[in-house]
Amino acid sequence: MAPKVVVLMSTYNGEKYMRHQIDTILNQTYENLELFVRDDGSKDATLEILEEYASKYKNVSYVKGENVGSNQSFLEMVNIAPDADYYSFADQDDDWMPEKISRAVEKIESSDYLVYCSNKQQVDNDLVPLPNQEYKTLRPAFENAVIENICTGCTMLVKKELFDLMRGKLPKKPIYHDWWMYLVGTYFGNVYFDKEPFINYRQHGNNQVGATVGFFERFKVEIEFFKKQRGKLRDQLSEFQELYRGDATKDALVDSLLTDTKRFGGSLKFVFGHKVFRQSGFEGLAVRLLFLFHMMI
Repeated sequence: MAPKVVVLMSTYNGEKYMRHQIDTILNQTYENLELFVRDDGSKDATLEILEEYASKYKNVSYVKGENVGSNQSFLEMVNIAPDADYYSFADQDDDWMPEKISRAVEKIESSDYLVYCSNKQQVDNDLVPLPNQEYKTLRPAFENAVIENICTGCTMLVKKELFDLMRGKLPKKPIYHDWWMYLVGTYFGNVYFDKEPFINYRQHGNNQVGATVGFFERFKVEIEFFKKQRGKLRDQLSEFQELYRGDATKDALVDSLLTDTKRFGGSLKFVFGHKVFRQSGFEGLAVRLLFLFHMMI
């Protein structure tokens, strides 16, 4: 029998789109699949919809939870999820292509990868693809994970081993649950990034994709974004430093991020002496300037 995959979904007032999302999960070409849902305190018809599906399908189950927010809701499922060979994550409002899980299992089974993730196709509320999308080939690495997340949760498939490494070591202040899994995945193993998208990622509202702005305007926007992450990044890395030790090289990188960058000489040494990187060279330049002037962490 094919390895068992459990899809983990966190719901909160998701009645508008969740039927469609659940249907695309149940209609995957991969057969040995279960859906486990944790509801994060919904007040609409979400629970009634979940009960309907759980009554109709043997491979669908759910639990009611208190409202703790999406990050902690997903992380809580690390401890309570049914036993499986692999775990995947689902938002409540997207659209999965039929071969999404099959593709992920194929890639992760044929390698020593701990985590699989991929690009995503951005669509509007009616699932119409948005213009000006570019599907880049990204390079996963711990040196990237300490300052950037490239593994969007709804694209991920992870080995049971990752959950085993995380149980009992769940963070209280992660920036995002999927970023934390990217950190742990690259600390203990390898991550596969698939250039091809297998999910229609619903964008709500009037998001602009690929808007053209000048160099200095874009640079200012990037700087402001990273400055907002300053305290959050320190909290996330501090928790990681406390919970995971054992790889001398990677431990030294985290230690340097948290200590050397507090003073100018240390920041200068860090900026030019460590191989941390963001996938975009432009963003990498902005980040290094922020590190240099003690504004990043």
